[in-house]
Amino acid sequence: TKDAIKSLVDVFNAKGDSVDVKYKLVTFARYASTVTGEWVNGDTLYNKVRSLGANGGTNYDQGFQKGKTAIDSARSDAKKVVIFLTDGEPTYYGTRPSGRGNDTSTNTLTAALNSAATIKCTDFYAVGIGLPNKVKVYTDDDRDHTKDKYIDKNYKDLTGQGVLDLIKNQVNAATKDAWNLTKDAYGTYSSLTNKFQQIAGQTLTAACSNVVITDQLSKYVDVTKSSKLRVKVAERNINGDYSVKYPPQDFALDVTGNDAKVQLMVRTLQR
Repeated sequence: TKDAIKSLVDVFNAKGDSVDVKYKLVTFARYASTVTGEWVNGDTLYNKVRSLGANGGTNYDQGFQKGKTAIDSARSDAKKVVIFLTDGEPTYYGTRPSGRGNDTSTNTLTAALNSAATIKCTDFYAVGIGLPNKVKVYTDDDRDHTKDKYIDKNYKDLTGQGVLDLIKNQVNAATKDAWNLTKDAYGTYSSLTNKFQQIAGQTLTAACSNVVITDQLSKYVDVTKSSKLRVKVAERNINGDYSVKYPPQDFALDVTGNDAKVQLMVRTLQR
């Protein structure tokens, strides 16, 4: 998970010349904790991540509770992006905590979903790292009850991806998505960086409207009332290559006196 966080910071740091990114890190194992008391930059987050250690269990419920507090502390005009990164299904809930510890119970999952519903942000992304294909949800919190008769039939076909989808659907966000990543042929999660790049591209897109571009053309060309300007909008990908986003479109010129002024509505695309 530490490597995943570092990979995420690397991707967002690459956008540092165009956006001011600040982080708050919340960890959630048996208990949840806000690792960074203040909003910090990527380098500070790196240092915090180095000292993190693994702990048993996964407390989605308290992770979201701490996350809500972090979101509420952000500037009101800031774009609030939550990346929920987990390598385990929910096994604990509450501050005591309660839960099965090694497995998911109905109470644990319900608490996780209720806390997820308190999250209000601009973008929300749930990223699972190797969550199981089958998640058994037991009807009680007793870890000794592992027989199928104790399984909650409402979740009999639940998968790791399904858990993330349930969480995502509870969150209040304009943009939200969920992925459960699996290992490649080399036993690594090579697609993780690509997903973070996709998130960064969606998150850091700058949308503009009512932009006026004025260019005096009369010095270089003869312009008539029938003259038009052809515009083609291209999008640059993470490799620096361009692909056509919108096909060529002709715009009429506003000819005033000896000057020809071009006024276009432009949406800036950055990914």
